[in-house]
Amino acid sequence: MKKLLIYTVTAGNGHNTVAKTIRDSLLEYYPNEVDVKIIDMYDDYYSPIR
Repeated sequence: MKKLLIYTVTAGNGHNTVAKTIRDSLLEYYPNEVDVKIIDMYDDYYSPIR
């Protein structure tokens, strides 16, 4: 199984929408071949420091 990490940032909602669409498409076409994780750099890393 291949692992894919998608980095995004909350700046409006466009970045997150594209990341989720890519994830959903990959899981639809390759359900048993990929493991996709989305990390929002703003929510997960910047906000706690701020």
